[in-house]
Amino acid sequence: MIKKLLQYQFIRFCIVGAINTSVDVSLFTFLHIHHMALILANICSTTLGLLISLFLNYKFTFRSLLSKTKIVIYFAVTVFGLWVMQPIFISLVIAIISHTKIVSGLLHSIGHVNIISNVIAKLFSISITLVWNYAWYSKVVFKNSPASTEKTLRAEVF
Repeated sequence: MIKKLLQYQFIRFCIVGAINTSVDVSLFTFLHIHHMALILANICSTTLGLLISLFLNYKFTFRSLLSKTKIVIYFAVTVFGLWVMQPIFISLVIAIISHTKIVSGLLHSIGHVNIISNVIAKLFSISITLVWNYAWYSKVVFKNSPASTEKTLRAEVF
């Protein structure tokens, strides 16, 4: 069952993403709890996630060979998603949460409003960059990798 699921590139991408996300969110939360500025905490946590992602996506997800050109494109796509898109979406979600009385009130009743709203914003931004990254990785960065000829979920589902 697991071996069959691992045939799908998108499943492998999601596994790598889960590893990156757990490292990213854990470090982001730890740094922010210890009073590091939100954007700086995001840059630190995403940098570690980026390095883990680079290695795991090349070796496991797309089963590709490293080349200087692919690495440059990979970093450009990933850095844009992590350091441009994520801060924008984090700030946007935090603003929406703080201006939505029901959500803000619910978070106040739970406690730790800033931490919880920041993690919610971080998770939302990760979901946006997941789509961004997979689209670019599968269509541009790893386009001619051996894994690009493997089964896709779309072919199986539709």
